[in-house]
Amino acid sequence: MTHIENENENYAENENDAENEKGDAILRNITACFSETVMNLLEDQNTDIYLREHYSESPNYYANDKSSIAEMLETMLWLTKFSVQKREILDRELAEYMAIPKAL
Repeated sequence: MTHIENENENYAENENDAENEKGDAILRNITACFSETVMNLLEDQNTDIYLREHYSESPNYYANDKSSIAEMLETMLWLTKFSVQKREILDRELAEYMAIPKAL
């Protein structure tokens, strides 16, 4: 390997390391934001106790910071929806579920 080829390979490795560090920082930031949002939900005295209990027991909320980034983002997206939107989605999913023939 020539000196120039060796330098180019080292540059590419350093570039990959820098990109990996950026990616890791982004993932840590997403995880921290998610955890902070969930803790705020759990501690919010204006939120009904049954909802706070649901958040603390649901794997989609409290324990989700150990799951995938995609699941965290999906949960965060759900939290941005209005109650009416959530109701429409859940009603549609329930209707679809009930329409599926059950195997005996």
